[in-house]
Amino acid sequence: MTIKIFIQYLLIISMLLISIGCTIHRMDIQQGNVLTQETLDKLVVGMEMRKVRGLAGTPLINDPFRADRWDYVYTFKHGITRETQYSYVSLYFENEILVEVKVHAEPLKREDINSLNRQLRESRT
Repeated sequence: MTIKIFIQYLLIISMLLISIGCTIHRMDIQQGNVLTQETLDKLVVGMEMRKVRGLAGTPLINDPFRADRWDYVYTFKHGITRETQYSYVSLYFENEILVEVKVHAEPLKREDINSLNRQLRESRT
């Protein structure tokens, strides 16, 4: 009789230990254009539109009503902590020449991007 009770307790304890590892996996979500401070420093008022595209990439948001404005938005939402980091930059053009760079939310530094990418790689393994 005691062996039967021991086996039942052992079974209950093992079920509890197995269920502890059953948590919801939340993925890291990375969206948008990564536009770092280093890239912004290279943008110069007076640059041609094609040179800006070569340096900063194609904008995430293309406004069909204003072709002279490019918006670069980047967000990173950490899966476990649910902490969100973002950057938002608008570039304004006149006659395909850059006339203004407006920073709405500070761009990330290269070290921050590297650490986020490292976290993504580690979470996938």
